[in-house]
Amino acid sequence: MRIRGNGHSMNGSSLPRSGENLIQTEDFSHFHFGHPNTVTVGAGVAVWDVERFLRRYGYRLPVLNDGGKPASTIGGYLSAGGLGSASAIHGGFWETVVSVTLVSGEGKVFQCRPEDAIFPWLFGSMGQLGVIYEVTLTILPLDDATQSYPAGVAGYIGATQADWEKIAWFTLFAPQRLQNEVLDLLADLQQRHKHVWKIRPAYLYNLAFKTFNPPLIHASQETLIAAGIWGTPLRSDKFDAISLAALESDIIVMSYLHPELRRYLQTELSFNPDALRLNLGQHVYSAFQDLKGRLDPKYLFTPGILTDPSIAQEHTL
Repeated sequence: MRIRGNGHSMNGSSLPRSGENLIQTEDFSHFHFGHPNTVTVGAGVAVWDVERFLRRYGYRLPVLNDGGKPASTIGGYLSAGGLGSASAIHGGFWETVVSVTLVSGEGKVFQCRPEDAIFPWLFGSMGQLGVIYEVTLTILPLDDATQSYPAGVAGYIGATQADWEKIAWFTLFAPQRLQNEVLDLLADLQQRHKHVWKIRPAYLYNLAFKTFNPPLIHASQETLIAAGIWGTPLRSDKFDAISLAALESDIIVMSYLHPELRRYLQTELSFNPDALRLNLGQHVYSAFQDLKGRLDPKYLFTPGILTDPSIAQEHTL
């Protein structure tokens, strides 16, 4: 089974292969206001659609993707990790999540909260651990004035059509103390591969450390940066796969040689079937494998990123 929201991620993991089923989350569009300063929303609602909806009631999300477009769904944003410009203040999206309702590979429905051992592993898991059905989020008032909380209000949030643009990007997570070094490495990489795309300015996000960093994002428990390079196709139709693969190869080497660099693999096209293990390191990768085996023992969800060794040759991404 593949799980798909708006299909914003680049790694192709939500595209069903021959003989597979696709679970689309677009009908997970409900909401309700339960406990003060929170909202519970279906995982299939786009992050920016939630933001626009909340503004009607005088509230907003602490962290959301940049661009103002309904790209990532709530479930997809969580599954990829989730960061934005406000992460410099509030931390990653994971710092704003109160609970997650998950359906495991055995069909069990349960709520996962920050105090649960599984919770940090959901961020960056990209559909490996189950189907995210709904998420309860912290919300903030739009201004300093005290807002009347709309307790008990419930319904559905409509979807906004997004205009899609062809973009490729590669992101590195690192401790903030390495910011200048990482930016220099990326600038050199961008120059050496300038023929790959129409270059856009490099980007940099600060991720303030609050309570934890997800192990699938970065094992270091400190303030991080997310820095990257990106671009659009040189031609109007598509990227050259060989050129992108060459760029990725250099990024793999760079992150592998530097013990404190981690790629944002969950939202990137990857040509290397072993890229996840190389990126995370054997200890984190093995712990993720163990959790996958417990929550999805038949390996039903998103085969290829993290696979039962007995069928690894059959399902490489």
